[in-house]
Amino acid sequence: MPLSFLGRLLPKVLASLLLVLTVTAHATTPEEKAGARAAALSGVQAFDDGRYGEAVDYFTRAESIVHAPPHLLYIARAEVELGHFVRAREAYLKIVHEEIDETAPRAFQDAQQQARRELPLLEPRIPAVIVTVTAPEGAPVELFRDDVKLPAALLGIAIPTDPGSHEFRASAPGYADSSTRVTLSEGQQQTIELRLSKVAVVAPPPMDSTKAPTAEQESDDVRSGPNGTQRSKLKILGYTGLALGVGGISAGTYFLLDAAGTRKKSNALYDACPALPDGTRDCSDDDRDEIVQLDKAAKLPNTVGIVALSVATAVLATGSTLLVDGYKKDPAAQSSAPQVWPIMGWGSVGMAGTF
Repeated sequence: MPLSFLGRLLPKVLASLLLVLTVTAHATTPEEKAGARAAALSGVQAFDDGRYGEAVDYFTRAESIVHAPPHLLYIARAEVELGHFVRAREAYLKIVHEEIDETAPRAFQDAQQQARRELPLLEPRIPAVIVTVTAPEGAPVELFRDDVKLPAALLGIAIPTDPGSHEFRASAPGYADSSTRVTLSEGQQQTIELRLSKVAVVAPPPMDSTKAPTAEQESDDVRSGPNGTQRSKLKILGYTGLALGVGGISAGTYFLLDAAGTRKKSNALYDACPALPDGTRDCSDDDRDEIVQLDKAAKLPNTVGIVALSVATAVLATGSTLLVDGYKKDPAAQSSAPQVWPIMGWGSVGMAGTF
């Protein structure tokens, strides 16, 4: 087996063993030991297979159970492969700035040495963007990168940013947002300027007090004023009176027709009796009794029908009057104001008008 291959393979195997030993040494419970060990081993396998996103996830879980610099080292390396240079740099810095003495586990010391060698190689590759904002003095400017808010203190300072396309946006209350998109390559630095401008407020045109209101405006004012409310009530009462009047006329007509039918039956029964020389009819006792009962039966619906027609006519006339009053002095509705009048004739009752 070539020595170069062993040289590349040995650090990975050794790192894996050291990770397991480190997790085991610092876990506080058997469950934590097993969980951290499983997460770390899965992370190593994912990294070796090129599944860098999964590797970051596994090592982040392991780090949440037990802190170990090797976890952070693998996280930094996986983030570099994903193009997340800023996150990788932060992971490296945590390892470099950690106080690790000679008594610490060998895996911790090796991880810190590796971080110190790899961080200087990464930093020149990290792009940066200098953002300046032109706005009135004192305006509370907010800065966003890809819709994530950044501290306003970073304005005018080179902001480390991952390679790729990014949108920078500045905003402030009362000002229109200003944004621009930049595409960064490794190690590139760009400067962008965002300008905030006041939001234009369109004022409504002033009213000309010397100009007379139009007929339509007057009509709107009349309908919306107290008189307009009164007329609306009169219209409602008028239409209600019309409806009740029509209903009363219909009911009265029904009762009158019922009474007329009963009387017609009584007359037919009387005419069927034998005629006498004096012009009267010789009806049997049963026929006379039935004729009398029919005449009595016709009286009640006849009376109810007459009363109903009288009341309905009065209600109809009142409703018509209220409706006409409701449309008075209303220019927008005078042309459509309804006109109603009753029609009564021999054998018929009804109403006519325009609506």
